[in-house]
Amino acid sequence: MSKLLVPLLFFISFSIYAQIDISSLSEMGIKSEHDLKKLGFSSSEISALKQQYFNNENTKVNSDLSKAAKLVPKEQEKIIIPTHLQPTLKKTDSLNLVYGRSLFSDGSVKIQKNSDRIKAPGNYILGTDDVLSIVIWGTSEFSGTFTLDDYGNITPSLVGRISLKGKKYSEAKKIIKSTFGRVYDLRNSKIAIEISYSKVISVNIAGEVKSPGTYSIPSINSAFNFLALAGGITDLGSLRNIKIIHTNGSIEHLDIYKFLTNPAGYNQKYLLDGDFIIVPTNNNIVDIKGANRSLKYELKQGESISDLLSFSGGIANLFDSSKAHVIRGTSSGLKLIDVALSAFSSFQLKGNDVVSFYQLDNSLINSVFIKGAVISEGNYAFVESEKLSNLIERAGGSISNANLKTGHIYRVNKEGKREIIRIDLEELFKKENSTNDINILPNDIVNIFDQRTQNETHKIKITGLVKHPENYDFIEGIELQDIILLSGGLQPQADQQKIDIERINFEKSESEYVTVIEVNYNTDKKFKLKPFDIIHVRELPEFSYHKMVSIKGEVKYPGNYSISNKSEKLYSLIQRAGGITIEAFLQGGYIMRTQDSIGLIVIKLEDLLKSEKSKYNYVLKEGDKIFIPKESNTVSIIGAIGYAKHNESGANKISCPYTKGKSAKYYIKNYGGGYNKEAKRLKVYILGHNGLVTESKLYGLISPKIKKGDIIKVDAKPQKKQRTNDNKVNWNKTIESLSLKLTGLATFWVLAQRINP
Repeated sequence: MSKLLVPLLFFISFSIYAQIDISSLSEMGIKSEHDLKKLGFSSSEISALKQQYFNNENTKVNSDLSKAAKLVPKEQEKIIIPTHLQPTLKKTDSLNLVYGRSLFSDGSVKIQKNSDRIKAPGNYILGTDDVLSIVIWGTSEFSGTFTLDDYGNITPSLVGRISLKGKKYSEAKKIIKSTFGRVYDLRNSKIAIEISYSKVISVNIAGEVKSPGTYSIPSINSAFNFLALAGGITDLGSLRNIKIIHTNGSIEHLDIYKFLTNPAGYNQKYLLDGDFIIVPTNNNIVDIKGANRSLKYELKQGESISDLLSFSGGIANLFDSSKAHVIRGTSSGLKLIDVALSAFSSFQLKGNDVVSFYQLDNSLINSVFIKGAVISEGNYAFVESEKLSNLIERAGGSISNANLKTGHIYRVNKEGKREIIRIDLEELFKKENSTNDINILPNDIVNIFDQRTQNETHKIKITGLVKHPENYDFIEGIELQDIILLSGGLQPQADQQKIDIERINFEKSESEYVTVIEVNYNTDKKFKLKPFDIIHVRELPEFSYHKMVSIKGEVKYPGNYSISNKSEKLYSLIQRAGGITIEAFLQGGYIMRTQDSIGLIVIKLEDLLKSEKSKYNYVLKEGDKIFIPKESNTVSIIGAIGYAKHNESGANKISCPYTKGKSAKYYIKNYGGGYNKEAKRLKVYILGHNGLVTESKLYGLISPKIKKGDIIKVDAKPQKKQRTNDNKVNWNKTIESLSLKLTGLATFWVLAQRINP
C-alpha cells in the first residue's frame, strides 16, 4: 500500500489545486482516475475521495440533479454538481462584450439528466457502466439489456463477448449488428440498439473557468455541459483554443466559434471518465464597430478581417463596405491603417486591434422631392430628362387648393448652394410645351404651395343676445345665419330687426376705416360676412321679463298681475282686475312699494276713478302691493282713552257707529270714555283707510273731521322717571357753597377798591 501513497497524495492535491500543470501529470504517469484504478483503487474508493472533497464547506451538492440521475445499482456513485455558479450578468457587464463568453452563463447550455431512453448522438463514446438495450423482432426475436463491464465488454447469451470500450456509439451499433447477425436472421428481422442509461463520469476542469475542479455527471453531457457546470469561462479565458486531454493521451481542441457560426453541423465533444478540460488565457482580442454584431471577438493567430466579419455577421447596413479602418497600437503610439475591400482576406489582425467601418450619408443620391399641394408628396426616383409636369403626374397631380400662380424648384447650383427657380404653374398646365415645363435634375425639391397654409386664420366676433358670444374663425362664404348657428342661436329677447355689423374697410383713409351696417335678420340671413366683422345682437327696446304686482281687497279679480309695459299705471291695473266692487271704500286704498324703499303711497280712489289724469294714477313698479279697502260704517278709537278694556294687541280699543260731520273729540267723549290721565290732549291722530294720517291743529283747538273707517289714536304722555335718593338736592351743602362764593367775591371787591382809590 505504501507504493500507492505518493499517487494518492498527488490526486488529493490535484483535487484541491485544479489548475495543476498537465506536464506534471505526464511525468507522474497519471492521466486520469483510470490510472488510479490501475494502481489498485476501486471505484468506490475514488468516489469516496471525491465526495470527501466536494462535500466540504466551500462546495454544495445539487441534490435535485443527484436524485434525478439513475445510477448503476452496484456502484451507487453520487453525481457531484457544485451550485456556486456565477449569476447571469447584465448586458452592460464585460461578460457580454466578448462574443460567445455568455454561452455558459446565460442558461443556454442545459445539463442533460439521465432518462429511460437516452438518444445519444453518433459520436458518443461508450465506456464502463453504459447500459445498452438490444431488441430484435421479425423472424428472429431477442430482447436484452447489457452493462459494459470494467473492460468495456458486453456478453449476450449465444453471441458471446463484444468489446465496445472507447467506441463511438455509431461504430458500436455496427459491431453489435454484425456480431448478432452471425446468430440471428437479421435479413428478415429488425434490430434496435439504444443507450438506456449512460455512465457517470468524472471530468477534471482547470484553467480560466469560474469554478475549476472535478465534476461528475452522466457522460451523455458534452464538453459544453461541463464548462457550464464550472461557471463558464472567465474574462481572461480563451474561447477558441480549449484543450480536451483524453485518458488515452490524445488531445482535441474545442473552438466555441465553430459551434456559434454553424451549430447544426457541429459535432459535440464527448468525454470519458478521467478526461481533462483545460481553458488557457486569451491573447488576441479585437474590437469591431459598424458590424451587425459590434462586439469584441477572440481571433486565432493569422485570422483576417474576413474571418472577423464572418463571426460578427458582416457589415451593417448604411456603413461603407469598401474599406476598413484599423487602429493598432505600436511602440510609438496608435496607428490608423486603411484596408481596402480586396485585402480583407489577407490582412491579419492582431490583439487589441479596433476595426471600424464608417457610416454612409443616409441621404438619397438619385431622388427628387416634391411637396405641398400634391396628392402624394415625398421622394421619387430621378428619371433622366423628366419634365416638371411628368413629376407632378407621378405625385398624383395637384390638389384643388393648390396656388397655381407661382411654384418653386430649389436646385443645387455649381457652388453647392440651393437657388430658387420660380414657375408659373397656371401657364404650365394650360399650354403644351410650356417654357415653364423644365427638366428635373437630381436632388431637386419641387414646392407647390397650398392656399390653405397661406391664408391667415381671421376671426369674426359676435356679441350680445346669442347663446355663445365669442370669436369664430372666418371661413370663405360664411353668412350671417351661419355665425348665428355657430354661436348657439338668438336669445328670445334679441331684436331680430336690427342687427349691427361693424366692418373694416381697408380702402378708406384716416378715421373712416370702420363702417356700421344695419341688417334685418328676418330678411338678411344670407348676408355675406368678411374677416374682422363684429356682429352686435341687441335687446328688444324696453324689453323685460314678467314684472309682478299684486292687488288685494275690493276688486273683482284680486291677485298677482304682470305689468304689461314699463309705463302701466294703477288705473289700468284696476281695470284689468275687473274694477272695484260696490263695497269698495272710495276714500281709501294705498300702495306698499318696496322698490327704492319708498314705503306706503296714499290713494284716493274717488279721485282716481273720475279721471286717468288723476294725480293718484301712479306708474306701477315691480313688487307693488295695492290694497283696496272695504267701506266701513264704524270708527275706531285707541290709545290713552278712558275705555279700559284691552284687545288682543294689548291696546285700549273701541269701535263705534260713524256719525257724519262729527270731530274726533265727539267720538272720544261719547264712545271712548274721554281722555285718561295719561293722555296728551293736544296730540290726536286720525289714521285713514287710505293710509293718510292727520292730526289736531292749533294746539288741539281744531279737531280733524272723521270719515268712515277712520281710526282715532290718542297719544299718551311719556312716563316720568322716578327720583331716587341719589338724585335729591342737599340744600345745606348748596347754601354753604353759595355763601363761600359770595364771601370770596366781597373780599375781591374790597381789595380792588384799595388798589385803585
